Amino acid sequence: MPKEDRSFAKYSRCYKNTMIELENNDYPDMETFYEANLVNSDEEYLNILQAGITRPRVFLKREPTFFGEYVNKANRGLVTPQKSNH
Repeated sequence: MPKEDRSFAKYSRCYKNTMIELENNDYPDMETFYEANLVNSDEEYLNILQAGITRPRVFLKREPTFFGEYVNKANRGLVTPQKSNH
């Protein structure tokens, strides 16, 4: 989003507030996240991201199952000792 855009300042402030909220809170889903951060639509959220991200970045699309597999692999070593303690 160009800095000359009239809504840039508004979206930039929203981006900063949203990043602070994400560091301090966990949200179970996007709808809850949108409600808590006063985001009205996917398009508005994209505008907020465009105002806050000022240099080129690559975002890889991931499926939720990828994270489950990743976490499960990381936790396998922890689960075995936990089971032996019970």
